[in-house]
Amino acid sequence: MTLMVFGLFLISMAGVVSAKTVVAGIVYDEEGLPFDGADVLVSCDHNSTINNQSAASQSDGSYAVEYDEDDCNTGDNVNVTATTDTGYGDGSGVVISKTSYPGVDINLAIINVPTVPEFGFFMGILTLISAVGIFAFVRRD
Repeated sequence: MTLMVFGLFLISMAGVVSAKTVVAGIVYDEEGLPFDGADVLVSCDHNSTINNQSAASQSDGSYAVEYDEDDCNTGDNVNVTATTDTGYGDGSGVVISKTSYPGVDINLAIINVPTVPEFGFFMGILTLISAVGIFAFVRRD
């Protein structure tokens, strides 16, 4: 299903992608299900200049941003961070050049964000400290 949605996205972009780079992917929660409504920040390192774009993940977890060729191009490193009220996840990749139709080149990076945890690092540490504290309280003599 994901490949079908992504394929339709590429087909719809074919007419407008002549000098564009597309960064797309899917944001998943920690159970491996698509995550709707995450704030996605895409950072492309083009010639030592970081160019940022933002998007939101859709109901199927997908996101996509489009760069001009001067801002992000083949071989550039891309980092994607997805943030929610309860946590964040990130992924990275390199832009490649793909020819999907005769005469149409698409610069593309597919970066899936594998896990957006239910609670973040701070809450995990707080849970650990609480567990140790309760254990110490119960074990006191």
